[in-house]
Amino acid sequence: MTLDDLDAAVDIYCETYRHSSLEAFKRSELIDLFPEKSGASSLVGSTWVDPWPYLDEAGVYAFLTSSLEVFYIGKASMGNGLGYRVNSYCTYADKLRTTCKLRHEWENFDVRYVYMIVVPDTSRFEAPALEEYLLSKIKTVANKNGLAP
Repeated sequence: MTLDDLDAAVDIYCETYRHSSLEAFKRSELIDLFPEKSGASSLVGSTWVDPWPYLDEAGVYAFLTSSLEVFYIGKASMGNGLGYRVNSYCTYADKLRTTCKLRHEWENFDVRYVYMIVVPDTSRFEAPALEEYLLSKIKTVANKNGLAP
């Protein structure tokens, strides 16, 4: 499943389950974790070393491969914002703090981008519901917990 499939699933969720009077979700541009590699998507809006959008917001994030396949879906809701959650999977690979390194079990996969769906501050509780909905519709490589049998 691709970024387009993810966006389509979010649209269906909004049309089916959200009241039309609620503030709309925001969607980020792609964040390139490895801008030093060639062949970046034209959808990239920022990189690993740039200030990230929506750091303290609640929502759902997705790690994507270089071909924009959905690799992992997670949520940030009540306690920690999207920036904290995404950074729990990454660290700096060098002393200059310019290069990203993914957590060990993801090193051999082609993970390249992060994408965020931001829920309004007045409805942070929607993040877990959106995450579970997306996991029921999109099969990922790395998600293990919270999946229906």
